Amino acid sequence: MTIEFSAEPDDQLRADVAWLGDFQDVPGVLESFIARHAPRVFALVEQDVGLLEDAVFGWGFQFDDHAFVIAGGATLHASCSHEEDAVRIFAVAGRNLRLVWHTPLGMRSAGSGVVTRRVIR
Repeated sequence: MTIEFSAEPDDQLRADVAWLGDFQDVPGVLESFIARHAPRVFALVEQDVGLLEDAVFGWGFQFDDHAFVIAGGATLHASCSHEEDAVRIFAVAGRNLRLVWHTPLGMRSAGSGVVTRRVIR
């Protein structure tokens, strides 16, 4: 697998950066900007009937156009078009994996307007 880096930011990112201009020192503006462009975090959890608990096999980041996974104590990594592809890639090695999305602690508080749910595929 190869990783391709783009020297040119996408149009939305360019528009957001231009918009920030003079407002970047206003409290909360940079945090909102980062929150809009932050990747979603997920775990690849290994299910083993011999284990009493599931174990995290790897961690991944889902961006708008690809997913990146680091697994096996940072010895394995993959870049793929979708997070489901990461499950399939690492399952080839005989692993029984499931995808679990991470909800940041700040998003879990009551009254935040965010519905917290456990998503397992």
